[in-house]
Amino acid sequence: MSNPLTQLVILPVNPPGIGLTLGLFEDATYEQAGGGGSGGWQVVDRPRNVAALQWYDRSPWQLSGNAAIDSYTMFGNSTTSIESACLLLESWTEKVAGTQLPPILSISGPVPGIQRKWVLYKASFGKAIRDPQAGYRVYQETALTLYEYNAPITTISGLPSPAQSAQANQAAATAAESYSLYTVSAGDTLVSIAASQMGNWTFWTQLSTLNNVRDPNSILAGQVIKIPLI
Repeated sequence: MSNPLTQLVILPVNPPGIGLTLGLFEDATYEQAGGGGSGGWQVVDRPRNVAALQWYDRSPWQLSGNAAIDSYTMFGNSTTSIESACLLLESWTEKVAGTQLPPILSISGPVPGIQRKWVLYKASFGKAIRDPQAGYRVYQETALTLYEYNAPITTISGLPSPAQSAQANQAAATAAESYSLYTVSAGDTLVSIAASQMGNWTFWTQLSTLNNVRDPNSILAGQVIKIPLI
């Protein structure tokens, strides 16, 4: 069981989606990646003049720590499957479909760096506890490494230019506004919701993308999801 005072909430902001609440084991480590390097403020010598101070660059900030995904923290009991939560965490290490960009995350909780945007650089899974009959996980320990997200400045290796990024962000914002909210009932799946709310069961993939849900059967009663307006 995780202490509520040590809970870390990770929420995807671009593209928006369902977040995760994890229990931290100890204080997270907050430092510049790679030890900081030579970036930041630098002194530049100038002949017969006072040396100048200029901004060169710096390494991104890095946040790392050990945490647990457990059904008690997420659902208030110790018997509900957390398989979909583990898959969601894994998905954040992959690029956003159709782009060369990572999912951009925000964090909140008793850790430094909550004012920054983050990318999940690495997730390592360790000790797990499974339901003795069904075999699904109800508790999973994980070591996380997040890097501060800084948008690309120019088009390099297929990455978008600032203008393209602005257009994509505007399109994402417009799309994010074009939805209604639906509270999941017992027995609902994305397939059944697509059929009842959108008129065609094949639209469940749109629900999956908008809500960042991989398994159409993994949604829970009481969960609020977004329904795209078509």
